[in-house]
Amino acid sequence: VPEVISTKHEVLRTVERLVQPTTILASTTSGISPSIIAQCLDIPERFIVTHYAQPAHLIEIVEVVLGEETSEQTAQAVEKLLSRTGKLPLRIGDVPGFLFARLQYAILRELIDLVDHGIVTAAACDELMKRGYAGRLTAMGPFEHVDLIGTDFAARLANTIWPSLSDRTSIIGSSLERLVAKGNLGVKSGQGYHDWQADPQGQQLTERRDEAVAYHLRRSASPSTSQHAATATSDGGTAVAPADASGFIPDA
Repeated sequence: VPEVISTKHEVLRTVERLVQPTTILASTTSGISPSIIAQCLDIPERFIVTHYAQPAHLIEIVEVVLGEETSEQTAQAVEKLLSRTGKLPLRIGDVPGFLFARLQYAILRELIDLVDHGIVTAAACDELMKRGYAGRLTAMGPFEHVDLIGTDFAARLANTIWPSLSDRTSIIGSSLERLVAKGNLGVKSGQGYHDWQADPQGQQLTERRDEAVAYHLRRSASPSTSQHAATATSDGGTAVAPADASGFIPDA
């Protein structure tokens, strides 16, 4: 089902008529609010969003996003099911883009701004992410990095950098808007920020992505590495449950 709210509504209304009232309904989306999706349902309490990061067959994380009327019973049942299938459920608040896409597009906004101002090329940005951040982020998250370098040092650096970050609130006037207007839609058209004539279906790019993800997952897997189920707590922190020896996360 594509990222079109009317299509999701049509499908979910049809499914709701065919299942039992206690059946949980879930949809995957990169950023459409579950509260908006659930507006078409007679029982919105049983609806929830489960967003799988790509490549979904390799990445453990699944964002679990509750709508305004999603019940806690629904959320816990979905988290338990995901855990039993080897996934890592991460409960996220209902905000545009959730967490995965929101972070990705915060980075993309800044990089597009730098490219548009001639400070760096798109190719250089891609190399920095692949050969720089990628390796570090497999072992250390952003907040772990802040704690490692010291919150005082991070605060000084933030005060220096944050004022100059992009505050763009739309794509108007950006290179992204110009590419779309020209019909340069990336892999599917053969041209985007890069030339994809040699890989018209993106198969080589997809294979390279999957191989890299699998490699980093193998490297990070060790007896001392445990899986965790994480969920936001009332104080804004994160509650974490360790996995058992089989790799499954124990029931809450």
